[in-house]
Amino acid sequence: MGIVMTSFLGVWFYANGLYSMALLATVMIAGLLGFLRFNFSKERKIFMGDTGSLLLGFILAVLNIQFIHLHEQPEALKYAFHSAPSMGILLFAIPLFDTLRVFSIRLSQKKSPFFPDRNHIHHIFLDKGLVHWKATVLICAFNISYVLLFTYVVEALSIPMSFLFIGVLFAFYFYGMNLLKMPIKGRMFLNRSEEVIERYEQMKKRA
Repeated sequence: MGIVMTSFLGVWFYANGLYSMALLATVMIAGLLGFLRFNFSKERKIFMGDTGSLLLGFILAVLNIQFIHLHEQPEALKYAFHSAPSMGILLFAIPLFDTLRVFSIRLSQKKSPFFPDRNHIHHIFLDKGLVHWKATVLICAFNISYVLLFTYVVEALSIPMSFLFIGVLFAFYFYGMNLLKMPIKGRMFLNRSEEVIERYEQMKKRA
């Protein structure tokens, strides 16, 4: 995810002649590629940890804020977006939507928003049987599709309407992830059937 978002911002900075910001994005991508290698490895794994993830989030926030700030003078840019704030949110759609969704679930359960659980999107995919690298590819594909499919829609709308559109996207994401989190009825029936058979076998042994 970090590579996808940083790549978009890095290319945009480079295209507009902002080489220092493009260099920062490039260095960030190079560092993340080292971790991505182990995401696809079956034998070797590496854990980024809180410090690494917080640093990644901080640099991404700096790049995104700079991206939005530079649009205050769009005439000075070669490639400018009509609704830069909406584009900034859309670029970070999956991590932002996922964080808002998980926080709202925890608060509705009267828990701390930082309480650990398995409600994040990658946990849901892993619980559905996907391995880490497949979950990684699928989440990145989701974010790329969000940017590619809805960029033209957001650009065609006014800024207030683009924010409303992003809110609708979040509602669909929230509902879709909650639906995916629910157990499949057939699987529930299968598990119950196995439990009944196991109990019957135990009763048969006792008799």
